[in-house]
Amino acid sequence: MPENTIFVKPAAGMRVVNPATGQPLPAEGEVVENGSYWIRRLDDADVTQEEMPVAVDAAPEAAAADAQQTAAKTKKADAKKE
Repeated sequence: MPENTIFVKPAAGMRVVNPATGQPLPAEGEVVENGSYWIRRLDDADVTQEEMPVAVDAAPEAAAADAQQTAAKTKKADAKKE
């Protein structure tokens, strides 16, 4: 995670909009730019700063690997049908 980013989650019962995306912050949290907006949200206890879970870091890579495995299985199944 770059130095100018933090991982935040909305506090229980809070709906916080990420100004960079215009979308609500997901309940599982996300990496955001560490700027004045998020510092204010932290100060107001609207969000909590967390350690980034390993799954968040690996999620895009895992999804790509799963997609490749699925494609390979489909290709094998198609080849057997022929």
